[in-house]
Amino acid sequence: MRAALRAAPLLALTALAACLAAPPAYAPGTPGIVGLALGAAPGGRIVVASVHPRTPAARADVRVGDEVVAIDGASARALGLIGASNRLAGAPGSHLRLFLRRAGRRRPFTVRLRRAPPSPPPARRGIDIIPDRRPAR
Repeated sequence: MRAALRAAPLLALTALAACLAAPPAYAPGTPGIVGLALGAAPGGRIVVASVHPRTPAARADVRVGDEVVAIDGASARALGLIGASNRLAGAPGSHLRLFLRRAGRRRPFTVRLRRAPPSPPPARRGIDIIPDRRPAR
C-alpha cells in the first residue's frame, strides 16, 4: 500500500510532463487570426484599437489608429463594429484585404493579410504542486 502511495506523485508528474510537452490540438474550423482588434470612433468610423506583436497585422505595419475603410471590399461603416470584427475571422491560411486610411497620408492604402493559425498558449515552466484535498480518514 505504501509503495502505491509513493508512486502516485510520480505518475502525476509523468502525466503533467506529457501534457506540457504536447501542444494542444485545435479543432478543425478554429478561425485563423490576423492580430488586431477594432474599435468604434466618432462618426461611425471603425479604427484599429490594438495590434498584437508577431502577427500578420504587425508584420504588415498596421498601426493603432488606422481607420478601416473596407474589409474584403465591404464598407466597414456599413458592417458596423461587430460585423467588421466578424469579417476578420476566417480559415487559417486564407487571405484578407484591408483598405486603411492613416493620419498623415494623402490616400488610403490596401493591406493584404494571411490569417495565421491560432497560436498555442505559452509554455509553462516548472511544476505545479497541487495539494491533496481528499478528506482525512
